[in-house]
Amino acid sequence: MYDCLLETSINKNNWVYNVKTLLDTHGFSHVWINPNSINLKTFHLIFKQRLQDTFKQEWHQKLIASESVCTYRSFKTIMEFEVYIDLLPKKFRFAFAKLSSHKQSIENGRYSRNGIDRVQRKCLYCNYLNDLDDEYHFVLYIYYIYLYLSTNNVKPLMGT
Repeated sequence: MYDCLLETSINKNNWVYNVKTLLDTHGFSHVWINPNSINLKTFHLIFKQRLQDTFKQEWHQKLIASESVCTYRSFKTIMEFEVYIDLLPKKFRFAFAKLSSHKQSIENGRYSRNGIDRVQRKCLYCNYLNDLDDEYHFVLYIYYIYLYLSTNNVKPLMGT
């Protein structure tokens, strides 16, 4: 049966071909050529580890190459589940996940027609600081200024 599958998989787009491609891509071509050369009790563990390592390497390379995740990159250095996500109440999880869906210059400048250079995307609400308008700036400065103004019955400068 294996020989039949081997013959029909050549240049076909089916599950057999996909398995062969997966093995080839991750350095396990020898398993396809000689399936008796592996230990069936340990192969799945070794192959799973290789898949995880490959995924982590690709994730890390994309993280380094992307300009749009500078703040994220400073907090998230290892691809693993973050325990604090389970500790947050649901409404905060949603808010946390939506950090990039805002009207900050760091986001709008990236997608504008002319594409404003990252270092030129300054905060619109505190120009005197000349700070880059990113998530870090918002959380550490703008949010607390807004809270101070709103708790002291001062009309905030930014829209809600």
